[in-house]
Amino acid sequence: MSRHNTIPHLFWLICPQLLEKKGLDLSAITDLFGTLSAEQRARIMLLYRGKTQDPEIAYSHLEWLTHQLPEGGRQLMTYGDPKWVQDLGLAGLHCPDQTPLAPVRQALGPNPLLGCSRHQRTLKGDEGALGADYLFFSPIFQPISKTSQEEALGLPQLSAAIAQCQIPVIGLGGIVPKHAQSVLSAGAHGLAFMGAPFESAEPNKTLKEFLTRL
Repeated sequence: MSRHNTIPHLFWLICPQLLEKKGLDLSAITDLFGTLSAEQRARIMLLYRGKTQDPEIAYSHLEWLTHQLPEGGRQLMTYGDPKWVQDLGLAGLHCPDQTPLAPVRQALGPNPLLGCSRHQRTLKGDEGALGADYLFFSPIFQPISKTSQEEALGLPQLSAAIAQCQIPVIGLGGIVPKHAQSVLSAGAHGLAFMGAPFESAEPNKTLKEFLTRL
């Protein structure tokens, strides 16, 4: 089986700062994720995004999540230390933009997933050769959950980025369920979202709508 066949088509970024702003905590994620069937959960990769968080707090949150999620760490990735992946049995690691990928892959080993973030000005096209399995390209649309310093790129720029890459590209930035088909039609392997469910009056319905549109 190709390595690319193991890359999820849907990523849900868990941002503790966003949850706090909305008066929520990590249980909002685990409760919502737990309403899905095992088959539905298997189609979503959770990605803990505590980039500016104290490492000890981030690790404790990840540890809590592995105890609360039905699949433990198998549907959970993180930003941070490669060692956390082995210690907690996580699915893989995601690197912020500008992170040197080759040493991270060496530290991580060959099996866990390794992703990276790229913007229009930082995309090189060699990310796969350096060890990444997939990359996030953003922002496709104006972000919902945060103020972005980058201009929304739109679907033509997404297609152009995909043409440069040898690994699956995941569209990120302002994506809600209605965007799913247009992002996929532009050539993306999948899509990622952060706050979309919690911008809705019915978070569970929004989450399931992502799945039905893929």
